[in-house]
Amino acid sequence: MPKIVAAADRLAAELASAEPSLDQIALAISVLDTRPSDESFAFRELDKWAVHVLARGEGAPDLGHVCTVLGEQLALTANPDDYDAPENSFLPRVLLSHHALPILASVVWIEVGRRCDVALFGIGLPGHFVVGHQLPSGELAVVDALNGGTQLTPVAVNALVLRAGARFHPEMLAPASTHSIAVRMLRNLVGTYVRR
Repeated sequence: MPKIVAAADRLAAELASAEPSLDQIALAISVLDTRPSDESFAFRELDKWAVHVLARGEGAPDLGHVCTVLGEQLALTANPDDYDAPENSFLPRVLLSHHALPILASVVWIEVGRRCDVALFGIGLPGHFVVGHQLPSGELAVVDALNGGTQLTPVAVNALVLRAGARFHPEMLAPASTHSIAVRMLRNLVGTYVRR
C-alpha cells in the first residue's frame, strides 16, 4: 500500500505542475514496480538516445532521424513471451529490456524527441497507441513506435482501428493530453494485474 500512495502522490504532483513531462509521469508509475528501479538510468538512457538522434546527419534533427535511430537501433518491440507483463509498463525496465507496451514505446519516442526539439505527440487509437508528428508540409505523420518506427498510411491506421472493433473518425488522430496518457498507462497496468 505505501508504494501505491507514493506513486499516486508523485503522479498527482507531476500532473499538477505547470508543464508535466511524460518521463516523470512514467517514472512515477514505475514506483509500483516490485523491483527497485534506477531512475537515473532511465534519464541517462533517454539522454543517450537523444544524443544518437542529434548525431545523425547534418542540420536539425527531424522525424526521419528519430525513426532511423529509435526504430532501427533502440528497436522497442512487444515482449514475445509475455506481451502483457507488468514490466512492459515500467520505464526503467522498458529501457533495459527493449520490450514495451505500445504506449510506453511511444512515451520513449516522445521524450527522446523532446530532448532533440522534434515535436512528437501521442495518439490514443482504440487498441493501439502511436506517435504523431506534424510535418513541415502540414501533413500528419503517424508512426508505430513499437514496430520499428513504421510510418502508418491512412489505410494502416484504419485497419488498426477496425481490428479494435471501432470505426475510424479523424478526431482519433488528435494529440493525446498528458493527463489522458497517464490515465491510459494506469489502466493498462491495472488491466495487466487483473488478468494475472
